[in-house]
Amino acid sequence: MTRKGSRPATRTSKLRTPDDMIEFLLRRRFPDRHDLVRQMIFSEDDSGDFDEYLDPDHDDSLPLDPALEKEIDSIFPITQDVQPIPSEMADYLTVLKSYSHSLLSTSYEHELDKNRKFSKPGSEADMHLWLAKRFLSLEEAVALSFGKNPSVVNVSDLEKYPLSPVAIGFRSRLDDLERYAKSKGLSGLTPEQFGQWGKEMER
Repeated sequence: MTRKGSRPATRTSKLRTPDDMIEFLLRRRFPDRHDLVRQMIFSEDDSGDFDEYLDPDHDDSLPLDPALEKEIDSIFPITQDVQPIPSEMADYLTVLKSYSHSLLSTSYEHELDKNRKFSKPGSEADMHLWLAKRFLSLEEAVALSFGKNPSVVNVSDLEKYPLSPVAIGFRSRLDDLERYAKSKGLSGLTPEQFGQWGKEMER
């Protein structure tokens, strides 16, 4: 949805294959996955293949040797049906592989949303400050309806993320509000009208 004076929507997320997205989601769910796999490797492996990386006194609270992480990734890629892999990771991998491409993409974007500007501290609205204004633009009203600061969360910024569930939800609600405002002959909302619109949304 491109509006007058705004930049056209651009896709900043690189196109990802299903395996890329599954790998990303697994890493997010299991940030310590190398340690989990390491424990299985060294509890079951008698070949000595990993001896050069293994320190018997290794503190499991510390990061692994990067060389071992690379070796684990090359021999036991978590997007492939290769063992060993901890059971909880295997279960989640099975779930992810059952997803349609659309659901997998949505899950991927939802995870990305957690680190985007609109999810960071400072993106929340000071409702008392904003509702003390005499008039709100439709875009400001939508941001406030999500509890977000309109100066941070707005159409211009969200157009950078066309596949983001947050951006899609924002655009959908703005479309609804524009139709609502048009039916009432409004170009924006007073705080009282904002409250009334909120009640009508809940019905």
